[in-house]
Amino acid sequence: MSVIQGFYHKVSIKLQNQKQAEGPETQFKLFSRRKPPPLNLLSYVERLQEMLSCPDEVFGLAYIYINKLLNSFPLLQLTPNNVHRLAFTSIVIAYKYSQDIPFKAKDFAKIGGVTCKELKDMESTMLEALDWKLYVQEVDTQLQLFREVVLVYSESSTEDESFEVPEHLEALQNEELSELSIFFTSN
Repeated sequence: MSVIQGFYHKVSIKLQNQKQAEGPETQFKLFSRRKPPPLNLLSYVERLQEMLSCPDEVFGLAYIYINKLLNSFPLLQLTPNNVHRLAFTSIVIAYKYSQDIPFKAKDFAKIGGVTCKELKDMESTMLEALDWKLYVQEVDTQLQLFREVVLVYSESSTEDESFEVPEHLEALQNEELSELSIFFTSN
């Protein structure tokens, strides 16, 4: 499974498993469109990845941000009308937070299919909702440790051997890392 497919899969599961809440969170109405966009979420996210050349970490962070929003605002529901904009905004925020390659706001907006004002408003809303807490503790270290486990596991000579995680990789029990594991597994 590619990183893009992992992001799509995790967000789609959230979309499908949500219980109907009594009403939407008012502050998040700006993410909703009158009708769903013509491009499905997977194609949209693949397009973003291609145009932004996003590394894996951006999608991991973006998913964590969406998850934090949903946990903090139980009335916020992912719907076909808002999931593209929520995903786009979380990807832009994760990209800006983790990457040194600058993009202008108008370029991000054009890539995402929104206006500069819409992008600015969506970023502000999401950042305020996240209480500006974008740091994910040791995400780079955890991602590297996860990759090492995958490498060690893939190098084991037979499937019959019992696989033991090397002692220095025991830190992988972190909840945020387990959320990210979908992005680095393959089918």
